[in-house]
Order: sequence, then C-alpha cells, then structure tokens
Amino acid sequence: MPRSYDTSQDDSLRLLIRLLSTEKLLFLTDTFGKFDLDNSGTLDIQELGEVLRSLGRHYSDDQIRAAVSTVANTSSLDAVSFEQFAALMQFDVVDSEADSHSAYDDDSDEAPIKILYFFDVLCVWSYIAQVRIEELKSTFKQRVALDYHCVPVFGDTQQKFETQWGDRGGLQGYSEHIHKIASQFSHITLHPNVWLTNTPQSSTTCHVFLKAVQLLGDQGIIDVDPMEQPVERAIAACRTAFFTEARDVSNRQVQFEIAEALGFSTAELEKQINSGAAYAALSRDFNLVRDYDVNVSPTMIFNEGRQRLNGNVGYRIIEANIRELIYSPPMEASWC
Repeated sequence: MPRSYDTSQDDSLRLLIRLLSTEKLLFLTDTFGKFDLDNSGTLDIQELGEVLRSLGRHYSDDQIRAAVSTVANTSSLDAVSFEQFAALMQFDVVDSEADSHSAYDDDSDEAPIKILYFFDVLCVWSYIAQVRIEELKSTFKQRVALDYHCVPVFGDTQQKFETQWGDRGGLQGYSEHIHKIASQFSHITLHPNVWLTNTPQSSTTCHVFLKAVQLLGDQGIIDVDPMEQPVERAIAACRTAFFTEARDVSNRQVQFEIAEALGFSTAELEKQINSGAAYAALSRDFNLVRDYDVNVSPTMIFNEGRQRLNGNVGYRIIEANIRELIYSPPMEASWC
C-alpha cells in the first residue's frame, strides 16, 4: 500500500513519548508492533482501524483520518508513526459518538474472560491492587468474570513474623515496612498502628467468612449486582476494617459486624460456616493454590492457566493481557 508518511518528527511528539510511564509505553509498543503487520514502522488507516476496534472503538476511515490530522498537522497523511500513534492513544482526539458500539457492552453475547484471582485479605499488595480490579471491571464490564480464591500468605501470622521478620524488628518492623510501601500509593490509607494493635492471628478465619459470603451469593440468598459480587463488597470492607481502622478481622464478631453493615444475614453466614460448607470451599481454594503453584498475593491466572500475573502488576499490563484475549480470533494463538 502506498505510504505518504513524512519521516521528520515533531518535537512535541518526542516529548510525549518521554513523558509516558514505562507501563503505558510498553503497552503502546506491544500494540503497535502487533498491528504493524508489514513491519513498515507505521500503521496505515486500515491497520489503525483494527487497533481502535480491538480497543472497543469503531470508527469510519474518515473519522480516523480526521483524528490523524490532529497529530500530523496535515490532512493528507495515510499512515502514522509510533509517536503519532502514541499521541492518538494518549488523547481522546476521535469523535466519541461511536462509543455506543463498544466491544465491551454489557449485552455482548461472547463468553467473558474468566480470571482466577488469588489473594490474602491481610496482604497490603492486594489492598493496593484493589483499585486496579475496580478499574478492570469498569472498563470491560461483563466481558470479564472474576473468580476469587484465597491463598494463605498470612495463615499463621505469629510464625510468619518470628521467622521472616524476627531479625528485622518483628511486628514493628513489618508495620513500618508496609507504611513505607503505602506512602508510594496515594489511593490507599493505613492506620498508624496497623498490625501493632488488634493483631490478627490468621487470615484463615476471615477467608472462611469470605467463602461463606461467596456461597450465599452463589445461592442467591444475597442479592448479586452484575457489577459487584457480594464477596467483592465483603473483601473491600474487610480491608477497610483492617488497614484503615486497625480492627482484628480474624475475629468472628468483627466479621459479623462487617456483614451487618453490608446488610448480609449473619444467621445465614453462620449456617455456611457451622455446616462446614465454607471450610470446604476454602479447601477447594487451597487445592487450586496447589494445582497452579500460587505463592504470591495477588495472583491473576487466565487463558486456561497460560497467562499469569503475580504481585504488584501495573494496570496497563493487566489490561493489555485482557484486550489480547478479547481481540484474538478463534483458533489463533494469543501473542501474550
């Protein structure tokens, strides 16, 4: 296809590239490379249209050309460089009237991308990552289905701090450590005495409580919002109680106080716990932890175990993996 791309670069576009975060630059580089099918170093209008469609935006060639002209200062360009592509992705320069045709509409007939999400409710990294999960659900809506499973990182807190933090200040040292971590993330708040007062003995009892909530949601006893599972509300509430209020969420009374605040029936939760059903559900989680060799909180596993994201993974990396799975046509291997 003939190209009319001028190889001279605008200084402002170069500056834009330098200002991009490492995560966003990686995402854009991977996306550009995937759709530059002829390895020309540019994307023509057709290729750019494919990129936009993969991101849930459906535009005519005329709309795309109009958008290209805003970053190329010309109406005759029929291909964009990486810098120009990055500018298009960074700013909403395309008319948004086509947003109603998003590939992530709630009424899509396609099966959602299933994500196995492993976490320990006492893990600060899971607390940090909660906002990324909320953004993921907001972006992809019914195109993703999160399946929550517990991993016992803090199954025995006393032993953990004695063996792993005994020579680093014990609980005091660990509390200072997570405060230092939290200072890097403005979206979370820690109580000054988190871990120092009302110290949980184990995350296991809280996980049993969360599995009971999950079972009630599955059985329809607790109303399920399509955009927020009951267990998601309970997880967030437990994290708030522990990390911002320094409450002992391993205590069953505290858990039931959380349940009452959420409008959940404590009597029904007690049935799930006392019958052993919640413990059985947690045992199934531990089997999955073994089968997938999970030892990090949080861990995301999808694409039937082929893709795994461990720990403090940036949102754009998560998003890129999901978009790859949504875009890839049947019988085509994922590029991730």
